[in-house]
Amino acid sequence: MSTHRNANLEARELALLDEVTTALREIEPELSQPTQSTVAAINLGDRIRAVRRLIAEHGDRWISVPEAKRYLAASSVDYVKHWARVGRLRSRTLQNGRIQLSLDSVLSDRENYEAMTAIDKDDPITPEVAMYLLRPLEYPRPANFPRPKTG
Repeated sequence: MSTHRNANLEARELALLDEVTTALREIEPELSQPTQSTVAAINLGDRIRAVRRLIAEHGDRWISVPEAKRYLAASSVDYVKHWARVGRLRSRTLQNGRIQLSLDSVLSDRENYEAMTAIDKDDPITPEVAMYLLRPLEYPRPANFPRPKTG
């Protein structure tokens, strides 16, 4: 009886693993490159959150540094390794010295990046404009800042 129960448990775990894998594969093309618009960043953030909910239900998994690089759209594996070393990404080191990263941690980092970049995909603003936008009563209106339309 316990062998049958173990087989059912294993089958259920494989089905859940497959659910996470399928959801991740659906967004993998978008993860492999930076988003190009605010709408794309918001949509990708939503899709990442859906995968992270599945991971929360079914358990985290460990991925390789090259996989993490792809999911983060990072320019180099060295950046990913550094982020792991300084604790930005949850990681573990195997006996053979290879680093593995938490998929949830990697997706969380990418989700946060997309949320921050979705704010402004237009031309970068100057620090003067940023300070005026943050505290308009304390900082003067920059010369190149558009005047509000009246009328």
